[in-house]
Amino acid sequence: MRKNIFPDETGMRLQNLFESSSRLSQLHICFHDCLNSSGLPSYWCMHSHPACEKYKRTGLSTCVNYDRHKVHKELAAFREGRIQNCPFGLTEAAVPVIVNGIFAGVLFAGPCWRGKGKPPHPDLKVVPDEQWLQDRLCLLQALAEKLSTVLEGRDRLSDGGRRARVLSFLNKNIEKTLSIGELAQDLCLSASRTGHLVKELFGMSFPRLLSSLKMQRAAQMLVSDDMPVGVLAIRLGYSDQNYFTRVFSRHYGENPSSYRKRHPLQA
Repeated sequence: MRKNIFPDETGMRLQNLFESSSRLSQLHICFHDCLNSSGLPSYWCMHSHPACEKYKRTGLSTCVNYDRHKVHKELAAFREGRIQNCPFGLTEAAVPVIVNGIFAGVLFAGPCWRGKGKPPHPDLKVVPDEQWLQDRLCLLQALAEKLSTVLEGRDRLSDGGRRARVLSFLNKNIEKTLSIGELAQDLCLSASRTGHLVKELFGMSFPRLLSSLKMQRAAQMLVSDDMPVGVLAIRLGYSDQNYFTRVFSRHYGENPSSYRKRHPLQA
């Protein structure tokens, strides 16, 4: 059975943070969570503004192709984020979120209207000037850093940052076949002590933690990339596709192909 490696209250803390940021910015905030790690309700994980919902009724594929492919690909290499116009002429701020050195998704603030004439939807905020937009971009950059801090566990001082260090090492080496000895070497501890530490921090054994992280990454890859399941399995260190499928099915309760069909891309 799947066990969440993040504390149960993380999603609620992030939801409160998103609500405050939306009030301050006067824009809808959403996070395209590529790693499925935030625990946020769907309202905060897609463009839920009434204007966006209107355009998605007839142009969902356009939104998905733009957000999930073009924007994600470009912002993965552009950490500062940017102000941009969507294919329907609406303006938004977009900033990538990096967790343990890995591209985890994109934060959006918007949409708003800086075009000429009357806004195409009555709920769109009219941009008073360019500085107003830059201020929102700065707010979104700060939110991205805070989101990274929470998801990495760096905000939890009680464990001395060890939780974040373990996750960072495992995520950076997720495509390898790792042993607890390699993690122990990185932590400058014995293998025995490292095993106890992992159990203390995550409530599960090292093999189970590593498997959970690999399955989390597999789920992200299934819904963000159309690569064959066999290739995906090899990328994550599984030479036997059938074994990978069994592990994934135990973790999520369905096989990789079914999971991919049941989780189409959202914008």
